[in-house]
Amino acid sequence: MISKLLMADNKKVWNVIIIVLVVLLIIAVLFLLIPNFTQESERSIVRNLSFDDSEWPIKLIEQNVQVFGLDFPIYCAYMYDEQSATLSLYYSTQNHIPEIREHYEAVLENVVETGTNDVGNVSIEGSANGRKVKVQNYYSDVANLISIEMEYVGEYSQTIRDKLMEEYPAEQIMSSSISQFAQTESKSGYVMYSFDSLASDRYARIPVFSRQFISNKTIDSINMDIEALYERHASEIEIAIYENRVTLKENGFLFTIVSMETDGEVFVVITAQRIP
Repeated sequence: MISKLLMADNKKVWNVIIIVLVVLLIIAVLFLLIPNFTQESERSIVRNLSFDDSEWPIKLIEQNVQVFGLDFPIYCAYMYDEQSATLSLYYSTQNHIPEIREHYEAVLENVVETGTNDVGNVSIEGSANGRKVKVQNYYSDVANLISIEMEYVGEYSQTIRDKLMEEYPAEQIMSSSISQFAQTESKSGYVMYSFDSLASDRYARIPVFSRQFISNKTIDSINMDIEALYERHASEIEIAIYENRVTLKENGFLFTIVSMETDGEVFVVITAQRIP
């Protein structure tokens, strides 16, 4: 009788041990698989990327950094040059700066201060999944404005860049009045989305494609070309000029041309946005 009871108790103990081991095994498997699920989700976003989706840059940032207190996105973008690429998000929040800083210091690794950090300011840099991340606030009377910039290089970034080159409206630009400004080498650019439906210079949630063209002219010469473009077409198409910037509507697009000079080099920045 006693032996039977002992055997029964041993069996219960073994059953408990087996159940515990199974639970631990399931937890271990989930722990190993969750990062892969996250990676697959990021891969899926890039693979199925549509530039009609105005929030894909935000989705990619959120795959790496938990965005805190996003009340309203102001703009987001993917920017690239020869060596690097960056995803950026600029948003408004009613949360206070100290709790914003506390959150990003908690979710980022290797955090360092890159500017003033006090009750009204946050300026930090860290990393997430090996990618450099910068967080900074900007002053506003009505809300706290937060900027997140995340380094985005590698296979996924190259896929985005390849798709961006295919989507860039080169044909519409080269058949328009601004074609003369787009015939030199370009090594950088971006695609950007604005969420401000009241903006007068762009359309909300429609991609703004931009490329920066290197010029062998002086900045004064480029500005003269911009002024000549305006004078040539002022009576033909919808066009406006302000100093070194001209905007016009042609071929179903809103085009903008801006001249700039950086470190002794002269550039012409062309943006193109489809008119809804």
